[in-house]
Amino acid sequence: MGKIKLTFSPWIARKMGAQGSDQFVLEKEIEEGAKIGDVFNELALDEPDFRKLVFNPEIGQVGDQIHVVLNGQLLTFTEAVETELHDGDLLFLITVSTGG
Repeated sequence: MGKIKLTFSPWIARKMGAQGSDQFVLEKEIEEGAKIGDVFNELALDEPDFRKLVFNPEIGQVGDQIHVVLNGQLLTFTEAVETELHDGDLLFLITVSTGG
């Protein structure tokens, strides 16, 4: 068993009900062999806004406007679900920014 830190960008944090404009950090216990998708699935079941904004457990996919960064490395959509987590890992969820 281990622990990870999951940090939400300010926009995601506000949409999930956090106050203020700062990032929101959540510490999460993980089982040996847990994958990012397992953590996201659990959060999607507990938090309807996470399900709506970040992860759809019915299709097992991260939203197309979300980037997942693990220990400073940007993950592909497949990696964002299938990568195994380890004690002390840092996950950061950010939104895609576009415009001109």
